[in-house]
Amino acid sequence: MDGLERHGELVGRLGRNAMGRRACRWLLCWLCCLSQGPVMAASPHYAAAGPYRVQVALEVWHDAVRQRDIPVKRYGPEGLARVPVILFSHGLGGSREAGEAWLRHWAAHGYLGIALQHTGSDGALLQGGPMAIRRALKAAMTPEQSRARIADVQFVLDELARRQGEPGWNQADLAHIGLAGHSFGAVTTQAMAGEQLSVGAPVEEPRLAAFLALSPSARGGENLLNARFSRLQRPFFSITGSRDDGIGLQDIDAANRTLPYRHMPPGDKYLLVLEGGAHMHFAGQHTLRQQAPPRLEQAVQAASLAFWEVTLKGRIEARTWLRQSFPATLIPGDRWEFK
Repeated sequence: MDGLERHGELVGRLGRNAMGRRACRWLLCWLCCLSQGPVMAASPHYAAAGPYRVQVALEVWHDAVRQRDIPVKRYGPEGLARVPVILFSHGLGGSREAGEAWLRHWAAHGYLGIALQHTGSDGALLQGGPMAIRRALKAAMTPEQSRARIADVQFVLDELARRQGEPGWNQADLAHIGLAGHSFGAVTTQAMAGEQLSVGAPVEEPRLAAFLALSPSARGGENLLNARFSRLQRPFFSITGSRDDGIGLQDIDAANRTLPYRHMPPGDKYLLVLEGGAHMHFAGQHTLRQQAPPRLEQAVQAASLAFWEVTLKGRIEARTWLRQSFPATLIPGDRWEFK
């Protein structure tokens, strides 16, 4: 008789009386935790579903100065008056549907999540046959589109302040805002954290307190890497995978994804490389053909939530968990570093 069969026999015996049924419920909960794998067993709070119901709303905001629409998707925790904010910037060819696996998890734990959609580098590029789509995607990877994305984030920050009296938006704590992004959205995140690609003043958006880049990169730019990333003094979390390459659109490999972390100054900097993690696993969008394995998704949810708990809520115990307990949830081949 194996372990699960022995557990099943014990559950059956306990279930025959009232006291046993209570013990049975406890045992089933315990077994459920064990069955979820190392992340769930070792980090029940950060990996588990949050206590708050998540309300979702779609809106389109208009930037009159640039004559540009910015579609947004809001994930709000029900019943909370004031919570930290996390903005999410999608990858090339994405939309405001990206990042749902991450934003919904964060919102359920008491954050206001907002997914932006960037016109010009969004899903409108995915028209025609494979070669036409490939050409459109490569043509959209320009400095102009990067600047437009940065301006989109700045506009949303302005709008959040303007909409403080509106239902749903009035729970935004504008003193505690983080920015996350995937792929091209990670490039946007790096830029707003202070990356200096070439000569000139970097962005360094002061309203943002912490940054999380899924599939970051160190492509292009005129400055040496140490100079490019030397100004990133605020908390920054880089998450990537061993198979996180450039999906054929550019000459970039998985090793490149770790370079931003390598060249940032120390101080609340984290790097997570998940074994087997491919590029689209980190998009956080369940409608995509390439889905993240449950183990990978749980690891990202748990580690990212703990990072936000430290940087946006000031919960020191989350930093202790990240540095001391989180490594025990990983598998051989995963890499975890901090400085």
